[in-house]
Amino acid sequence: MDPLVKAASGSLERNSLLGPGLSIVVAVSGGPDSVGLLLALVELRPIWSLDLTAAHVNYGLRGLESDEDESFVRNLCARLGVPLEVHRAEPSVTRLNLKGNLQDRARKSRYSFFFEVARHRQAMVVTGHTMEDQAETFLMKLIRGSGPTGLSGIFAVLENPLPSGPGTEPTKVVRPFLDVGRGEILAYLSRCQQPYRTDSSNQDPSFERNWVRQQLIPLLMERLNPSLPQTLGRTAELFQEVGEFLKSEGQKAFDHCRVHEEKQSRTVSLRVRNLRRLPTIIRKQVVLQSLSLYKGNLLEIGQSHVDNVLDLCGKQSGREVHLPGNILVTREFDRLRFGERKRAQPFSYELVVPGEIDIPEIRKRVALRSPDLEAREPGMMLQLWGSSVRVRSRLPGDRYQLPGESNKKLKEILIECRIPRSIRDELVLIEADGKLAWVEGLPVEGPPEQQPSHPNVYEITVSTMKV
Repeated sequence: MDPLVKAASGSLERNSLLGPGLSIVVAVSGGPDSVGLLLALVELRPIWSLDLTAAHVNYGLRGLESDEDESFVRNLCARLGVPLEVHRAEPSVTRLNLKGNLQDRARKSRYSFFFEVARHRQAMVVTGHTMEDQAETFLMKLIRGSGPTGLSGIFAVLENPLPSGPGTEPTKVVRPFLDVGRGEILAYLSRCQQPYRTDSSNQDPSFERNWVRQQLIPLLMERLNPSLPQTLGRTAELFQEVGEFLKSEGQKAFDHCRVHEEKQSRTVSLRVRNLRRLPTIIRKQVVLQSLSLYKGNLLEIGQSHVDNVLDLCGKQSGREVHLPGNILVTREFDRLRFGERKRAQPFSYELVVPGEIDIPEIRKRVALRSPDLEAREPGMMLQLWGSSVRVRSRLPGDRYQLPGESNKKLKEILIECRIPRSIRDELVLIEADGKLAWVEGLPVEGPPEQQPSHPNVYEITVSTMKV
């Protein structure tokens, strides 16, 4: 068995991924890395009864050259007896003008196709990333300011971070050549007398990764470390171990800091006093865990965003931070609240009492009825005069009177009672005869004769509106 094939086999076995009848989707661009990978897996196919499928994406970005790549891959797969799935990218991808964005969009499009093919075959995706790819990725993330998790680089085995659909298992992405140098792959192809394609766009130094590959790494190898790719590969592995530890400790700390909201709430909240007791690096993990849980991923979230969220721990209540993905993080007294940037629409409805009304703006139902004298836990009792009231949201200048206190601004009362700013526009207010008679969440100022049996006393209930 060729040494390169042994390397691929060893990597798969170390990760407990090689077994009889394994289904594999091989990403094949036509370049040396992917062609070498396909040939190695074809050699392993009879030994392990592997079910191989190749997948190729033609972006059409290089005109005839792109079509020739596709033709080369088709002929290669036909000769090797490997089924091939080909996807031609949407024209919108090719119309992108910003080169920095182009490679990222192409990568997302490519992997989306690979995952689709893999899901249909209940297979894992295997790519030809090499030691040099790991070094390039590590350097680019280091220079851009990634934390320990980002410096983990490329993982030998990674589960697809994108949702696979209800009831489906995440698709694994495997890189058997991550410890293999590109020179070893070229030598293997030479021994096999196997040609490959060369992508001319990989020579364009205006692409950041190409510049790192062609200029930065050779310079560093010449001046500082001839074994730089191997060194950076080992460093990335160390950061992967550090990342796993931080993730585990961060989960424990997150569970300790989290405030469990009502079931229907989508928000995530943390107790600031618990968060501030943690080591700084664990605090950052707790914030990342909160964002991941709320947002579903950490795309577009950088270290500066995490630092801005943690800065709120030292700010007064009401301060907020805006993050990518329409996320608003707000300091609400002793909590950090992760939610959406939105405000409830103002509302105002007349309600004939006794009666009930739905308020679609805040998805609540308000009812004022005669008291249930046999109820174990009677609701809030309110004495009202007249046949109707107004159910509305708060307005600037509103005033209210708490039991035993003087009439004062509602805004001041809500702050003193530690009512979070994020829900103040969703509170139900009852106005009678031009005066606030009740504010949701606050006690009522009522006369001593107020009793459940009084003819003008009503029981107030606020519930979730039925859809």
